[in-house]
Amino acid sequence: MTTKILDCTLRDGGYYNKWFFNHKLVKSYLNLMDELNIDYVEIGFRKKDIEKKFGDFFSISDNQILKLTKNKKFKISVMIDLSDFRKDLKIKELFKKQKFTKINLVRIASDYEDLDILNKIIKQLHALGYKVAVNLMKATTYNTDKIYKFFNQLTLDKVEYFYIADSYGNCTPDFVKKIKQQFIKDGFDLNKLGFHAHDNINTALKNALAAKKCKFGIVDTSVMGMGRGAGNLKLEEYLKYEKNFFNKKKLQNFLLNKFKPLKQKFQWGTNKFYKFAAKNFIHPTYIQRLLEDNKFNHKQIDYILNFLKNEKASKYDLNIFDKFFYKKNLFNLNNKKELVFLKKNVKIILNNSIDVKKLILKKDNNYYTALLNYSSHVNMGSLDFLFLCNPYRLITESKFLKNFKNYLVIPRNAKNQIKLKNKKTIYYDIFFGKKLSINKKYCEFNLNLVLVHAISFFISSNFSKIEIYGLSKNKYNNHLLDKIKTYIQQKKLKVNIYTK
Repeated sequence: MTTKILDCTLRDGGYYNKWFFNHKLVKSYLNLMDELNIDYVEIGFRKKDIEKKFGDFFSISDNQILKLTKNKKFKISVMIDLSDFRKDLKIKELFKKQKFTKINLVRIASDYEDLDILNKIIKQLHALGYKVAVNLMKATTYNTDKIYKFFNQLTLDKVEYFYIADSYGNCTPDFVKKIKQQFIKDGFDLNKLGFHAHDNINTALKNALAAKKCKFGIVDTSVMGMGRGAGNLKLEEYLKYEKNFFNKKKLQNFLLNKFKPLKQKFQWGTNKFYKFAAKNFIHPTYIQRLLEDNKFNHKQIDYILNFLKNEKASKYDLNIFDKFFYKKNLFNLNNKKELVFLKKNVKIILNNSIDVKKLILKKDNNYYTALLNYSSHVNMGSLDFLFLCNPYRLITESKFLKNFKNYLVIPRNAKNQIKLKNKKTIYYDIFFGKKLSINKKYCEFNLNLVLVHAISFFISSNFSKIEIYGLSKNKYNNHLLDKIKTYIQQKKLKVNIYTK
């Protein structure tokens, strides 16, 4: 039986453009998929996009699908993320009965540990009339026996395809063959297996062809490989190995005129960083974000990747970088010099303050001036204090800190990350703690916040008046200040905090 093709350009490619695809491009793309006789087109995610931050294909509606795919021969799939349903299993909030929609297949991206929830979701979707596919994420982290056991615990007759998802892009053809041998041994229908490739180490095509040779039922592609991280199996490359591929010219024209500009803009594709991530099971989104930030040189990225390797960063977690300085380690804290400041009042200025320049230049002999985080728009020589505790900022902005001649307050562990000649550098730590705690040499809090870092430092240094400028008045900030003021009252500290 021929291996089917599911093209997931609109769904997986959205990780680069936040699912804002030009509708003229989409129309051309869908027409092409029809002419190429692609079996399935995965037209997007189905999610709760409450804030409406993303484009149509992040949570594609039934009406949009109907409008876009009228008179098309291919079948429609959408994907859901099982992590979205860990607290709420209400599938009916996102899906009507299948007979009222053009969706043929719902694919579920699942982690190994979510088996119980997965079976419940499968049953709910099946009851609504949908065919279901299960994508086992990070499949290469498991041996073939464990993968088989995972799929064998599902409600087999209710699942159309069982996908091996190469999340880290480090799969090899040998791994694909081992999957085949394991599943044949246990009497599994290979036509129910699917393969989703990532191209971190340039093996997506080889792996897909191995899956095809092993008689997997379906493989995923995307146009020019557009997809999360290093991207996916390239549709145009895979089609070269299809016997009934007759529309080469139309495909090439589409690539050249419609998709090449997207590739030039977003620059997906493999490189040495994605290869390093694949080898060390680092989630590819870290690489994508580091490259998108466009503020790291290669040496800095190498340093960050080695940190991620040591932290075993297989899951994407925005807060993982806090661990640079967040692990409580009180070694050498006694070496902190006891500093005496003549003034006991300070103005803490946030970078987002509208009048930040005016506030810094407006000198008051009774006050020190402190800025939170480096700013290229501010004359650093006008500052008395500069605070940084975010590891991202410390790595990327260290070159600007070398010439800062006044008090620079940073966590002690930053000493190992950046080399500073500033004799006025003060090492004041911020560690993770469930409750706020302020000490002479460090503070503790449940988030790495530079505002908490600065306030704690001034309280520990016996300042009596702290004024804060540019702090947004929202529920979280109000709660944070209340927490600090409550701490001051409980400890009977002689300090007053004001927001301006």
